[in-house]
Amino acid sequence: MKIVFIENMYRTYFWERIADRLKLAGHEIGWIVQNHVYRPQTNENIHIVPYPTKKNRKENSLHLKSFSYIRSTDRIINFFDGTDDHYSYYYEKFSEAINDLKPDLVIGESTLFHEIMIIDICKTKNIPFLHPASTSYPSGRFSFYYNDTKVPFQGETLAFDEELYDNLVDSIGKRKIVPDYMKKPVVPTNKYNYPKHKSIQDKSMRLQAYFSGEKYNTPSPLRKIKKDKEVQILLKEWDLLATSLNTINDSKKILLYPFQLQPEANLDVWGNAHRDQVKLVQEMANVIPKDWVIVVKTNPKSKYEMSEELISLIGEQDNIIALDRNVPMSDIFNLSNIVVTVTGTIAIECVLANKPLGLLGVSMVNESTGCLNMLNAQEVVELITTLENGTFINANQEAKRNIIHRMMTTSYPGLISDPVSNPNCVNEDNLNLVCEGFLEVMKRIETYEN
Repeated sequence: MKIVFIENMYRTYFWERIADRLKLAGHEIGWIVQNHVYRPQTNENIHIVPYPTKKNRKENSLHLKSFSYIRSTDRIINFFDGTDDHYSYYYEKFSEAINDLKPDLVIGESTLFHEIMIIDICKTKNIPFLHPASTSYPSGRFSFYYNDTKVPFQGETLAFDEELYDNLVDSIGKRKIVPDYMKKPVVPTNKYNYPKHKSIQDKSMRLQAYFSGEKYNTPSPLRKIKKDKEVQILLKEWDLLATSLNTINDSKKILLYPFQLQPEANLDVWGNAHRDQVKLVQEMANVIPKDWVIVVKTNPKSKYEMSEELISLIGEQDNIIALDRNVPMSDIFNLSNIVVTVTGTIAIECVLANKPLGLLGVSMVNESTGCLNMLNAQEVVELITTLENGTFINANQEAKRNIIHRMMTTSYPGLISDPVSNPNCVNEDNLNLVCEGFLEVMKRIETYEN
């Protein structure tokens, strides 16, 4: 089988290690590189797409329907005032690369504009595109998500383990365990020679990319500094508006909305239809009963989801409350009556903990009781009504076990990351585990094709 990997900055280092193992197993490897600084260390089957010139960008001849969607996911456009005048150039170059490499399978993320664009090309050519990503729960596992969705492409074949599943239901529902992405990795000193996040070497590589011509996924250094300072100012304004738990009116019922991080594929791509979180909160505030309030909790790693529009909305509406950033999620989770999220990990925690959930995106709990699948913000009224009239049904223990079983059988053991964020991802044991998952999925794809 011929597998093509898509460069994604530091994640490329991880893909390289997996690609080496797949090559030893007899598979052919190809590469498509958008950011030249992070190219893999090979000269075989590699397409390094030249950065477009001013002339290339002016000749924006293609006007595909998919460009509108790609724009909506593009962090440079959404947060750094970028443009799409390079889309036609890159679409043609990526199409040429795919035609030349003729992959049976493409592996990459569904995060940056070039990846979303290549996914679109793969769809037109019926080439499978899979995004391997660590699962939120259970920890130490990963799924292959299909194209630009959060829909997993099969997983490990496992027997139904009632005792194990009951333990996981209890641990996740009571927040005794946390997802891998929330854990700080423990790494032996100097074990791996990779730049540390935000180190001088890391910043130097990003600057090198920008000044050598990569301005399509890499923001201007000055714009980024300005944007990051704006976030810090907005967080101070948040703190002035923020309310502690003991000052929330006891007569009010609480709808908890935990803000999701942006930019992030989890919301901007997988939850794209609802990526405007300010609009979402505004629309819910417009329809909830008078004895309800929306409590908005910031993301612990607050980034560009913090906006002037959000601060203004909270200041203007009495039924929207900014929660003090020091309040632990467990405290407000226990106090809230319902939770609404798009694609947040909290969705799983809600159903397993019998917390009524309104879900706008895709999650492992979509098909379970204990969750109302909402098409839009206005449908939160239905969730509130069923809760107040006593018709809302929580998931029973069997349903909760089935959720865990679904999570286990749509995933594989192993950690997907990059060695800058978590150097443990490139230790031999983990690479072997992940490679086993790759080989199993590739066998299944070959079976389907034949």
